[in-house]
Amino acid sequence: MSEHKKQHQIPKTYMKHFSEKGKMSIMLGENDNIEFIENIPYKNQNYENFYYGKDLIWEKKLGEVETDVEPIIDKIIEGDYSLSEKDLQTMRRFISYQIARVPSQVNKFLYNQAHTLFTAVSIEKRHKENIPEISFSNVLDFIIKEKKRETIDSILSIAEKNTDVIKDLDYLIVDFTTSNRLVFSDNPVIQQNDFFVGSGGLGLVGLIIILPLSPSTAFLMYDKRLYDNHLDDNHITSDSESDVAKINLREIVVRESKVFFDLRNNKSKLSYINAKNVHLRKNYLRNLKPVDFGSKDNKVIMMPNRYVSERINFSFLEMREFAKNIQLVDYFMTREEDSRLFERLNHIKEIYGEKFSDNDIESYRNFMIEYYGEE
Repeated sequence: MSEHKKQHQIPKTYMKHFSEKGKMSIMLGENDNIEFIENIPYKNQNYENFYYGKDLIWEKKLGEVETDVEPIIDKIIEGDYSLSEKDLQTMRRFISYQIARVPSQVNKFLYNQAHTLFTAVSIEKRHKENIPEISFSNVLDFIIKEKKRETIDSILSIAEKNTDVIKDLDYLIVDFTTSNRLVFSDNPVIQQNDFFVGSGGLGLVGLIIILPLSPSTAFLMYDKRLYDNHLDDNHITSDSESDVAKINLREIVVRESKVFFDLRNNKSKLSYINAKNVHLRKNYLRNLKPVDFGSKDNKVIMMPNRYVSERINFSFLEMREFAKNIQLVDYFMTREEDSRLFERLNHIKEIYGEKFSDNDIESYRNFMIEYYGEE
């Protein structure tokens, strides 16, 4: 069992591509207190002893996923971009699990459970005098101790189903010939949406998924009905320093605590990106917290899944004309057509009041007809 003790949240087969002679660099800290540590063995990063449990069920299952995806990532980096449907399904599965398995995702679920329990106790305490005082930190410690393993199991079980949710997305491999080099964080899969603002999800209109595969190669999946890459195939070579900076910015913003990069990357450029975008990082962290709705004695708690609150505007991925005139929307639209979306639109003012104008409603209706094909 000792050989399975170190259980990685990001596989070694992924991290190796950002290393030189088995080592890479790390950026740590928040705001202006950034620290760089160099020449760190990548094999000793992003793991926790028995993170998935001593029964090794998930450790072995995820190991199979990593074994399947390793040759696909290797061949992409080596310049073979001919992906079969089986290859794509393996990449989708790997990405779905990678989103789920990192501590930032697990901690978000644990925090939401703690918030829910603390809110329930607070409501109960208003009506019963014999309930002792309890702090949120105590509730959170209790949830982490009692529910962490169960939460990891639950999230990973959902991840398998999410593979099918992103099956409709097209893919694009981007090779960068830039001086800037890609980084990855301890939350490496970026979920971006240039159409939707607010709480997100894998099934929403406008989704873009970005996963750096090496310092010079990125794998993207995107909503092809909303974005156009103007290409006849699924590969592009780019010399855009700006596009690399946009990806690195998002890795820095969505990190749990660390950003990793190869030894040839420019630390001063990463420091600059971080310092210039502290507001995006603060906004992202603030918006990850659960949101309460309802009265003081009857609450609904929503756990957000936020995007970086700034459009990415890649040079190689353009929003289609019928969507360009619509600002970032806050009306829930799934890529899978649902007749109830049009029905809800008819009653949107009853639900949201004056948040949406008549012009907003009409523009959404026209967009949906273009996107889905009919009302």
